[in-house]
Amino acid sequence: MNRLLPGAGPGVEVGQQGPARSAPAAVHALLANSSSGPRSVEDWLGDIAKALGGRHAALVALLDHEAIVQYFSPKESELLATLSWPWGQQRQPEQEFRNAFPAVATLSADGRSSFLTAAVQHEDILWVICLEDAHHRVWTVDEQAAVTMAALSLFQFASIQENSQKWAQWSEKTANQQRLEHAGVLVARLVHDFNNVLTSILGFTELSLAQLPPGSAQKNFMSEVYAGAQQGSQLLNRLGQFSVRKTVAQDLTTALSPLVAEEANRLRTAWGDAITLETLIPSDLPALAIDADSLRVLLAKLLENAREAISTAGKVSLSARQVELTREDCLGLLGRACPGSYAEITVADTGRGFSAEARRRVFAEPFFSTKPRHRGLGFATVYGLMSNYGGGIRLEHGLENGTVVRAYVPKARRAAETLSPGRSSSGKSCRPEAERADVKRRQRGQTLSW
Repeated sequence: MNRLLPGAGPGVEVGQQGPARSAPAAVHALLANSSSGPRSVEDWLGDIAKALGGRHAALVALLDHEAIVQYFSPKESELLATLSWPWGQQRQPEQEFRNAFPAVATLSADGRSSFLTAAVQHEDILWVICLEDAHHRVWTVDEQAAVTMAALSLFQFASIQENSQKWAQWSEKTANQQRLEHAGVLVARLVHDFNNVLTSILGFTELSLAQLPPGSAQKNFMSEVYAGAQQGSQLLNRLGQFSVRKTVAQDLTTALSPLVAEEANRLRTAWGDAITLETLIPSDLPALAIDADSLRVLLAKLLENAREAISTAGKVSLSARQVELTREDCLGLLGRACPGSYAEITVADTGRGFSAEARRRVFAEPFFSTKPRHRGLGFATVYGLMSNYGGGIRLEHGLENGTVVRAYVPKARRAAETLSPGRSSSGKSCRPEAERADVKRRQRGQTLSW
């Protein structure tokens, strides 16, 4: 944990003013000389560090507690890889850095570096600018003001606008996922309570049906009650697939190809000749870290949604391939994907596609649906499954029309086994907390640098 340097200012120790011009004047001169146009971020950081006499300067964008973008100057420094930067030392860095305005001084956890840090909010993303020097450095109030000025001027004098649209999309995705998770908490509580109610209804209805005369009006009425309660139970099950978060075994192993063949045979019979279903699954695709029942539900929801998007005749295709997701790839997905090996399951249709309004609402509102009678929860169910199994989902426009949905399911940890259709193997142990922490550290280590 960082330790604040004591001093008269807010976290800054007051030192002696240097013999040359003040630090704010030096930064102001740099900004004045930038009137010809924005400079590269690395050059801009290097000039700020030089003006204030720091060894290193850094700029990071924090999103969802992760440093998703990092710039450093100088890049070729031998010390850079060993520095313990402030955002790598905090469990919840965003909250810490939101208070870093005006600039605050801190020491690294290992005591080797002294930092002067300021933060500024831009398009829902928190940007942090940080100067680093030797541990004995005393930052002056003038230097505090200069770094604050640099942070406020960041988006006027540094050429980082080229990626602003991408960062805005990441920010919107994070907000959508937070809304989905908040809705999931509420829905999970309702599912639990209504399950208790339906259990009583189903149980006593079964007892009543066993005692009523066959063919009687009372038995017919009770049969309708039982059927309605069963439908309610099925709806709660779908709601639970969206909302319930659970710990899954770490050594789940399920082959995709047999389940796709099974589902394709079922749907070709149900759909008839008007809808063509094409599948393409590589023979060398590795097994997936998900149980067979959940994978079957995932395939069914994706294919049913594709079918219902086609009003008369058309085509639905399902394909898969192995991919390696980077940190940037994961930021573009809804779910809990981390960098690593995945099977990309793609379902495309030739239907009417999603309007701009529907695309905006489909994941922002768990119960939104364009289906007749508003029979939704398909995408919400897929999102819930991907959140539980460490995967992700993305919705896209088709090349000409229709919709493309890509679901990313993590590859199994151990070698694929020869499995009969519909079978999966799973262990009893869950991922330990130490392993989760190690995954988090690896995830933080695979940040972007432009």
